[in-house]
Amino acid sequence: MDYQFRDITGLTKILKVLLIVQAAWSLVQGFSGWLQFELLEQVHFSVLEARANDVRERVISIIFLTLYLPTAIVFGRWIFRANQNARALGARA
Repeated sequence: MDYQFRDITGLTKILKVLLIVQAAWSLVQGFSGWLQFELLEQVHFSVLEARANDVRERVISIIFLTLYLPTAIVFGRWIFRANQNARALGARA
C-alpha cells in the first residue's frame, strides 16, 4: 500500500488542548470526590446536602464524558495518522 505523508500539527495542537483540559478537569473531579468523602464522613447529614452532592457529582461526570469522548476520538485519529506518516517515511511493520 502506498502511504502519503500528511501534516499532523493541527491535530497535535487540538489533542494537546483536549489533554490539558482533561487533566484540569481531573483535578476538579478529585476535589469533588474529596468533598463527597467529607460529607460521608459526617455522622449526620441532611437529605438536601446529599442531593446537592449527587447533583454536583452528576454534572461533573457528564462534563467528564463530554470531554473524554472527543479526546478519545482525536487521540485515535492522531495515532492512525502518525502511523501512516511513519510508513510514508519508510517504516515497515
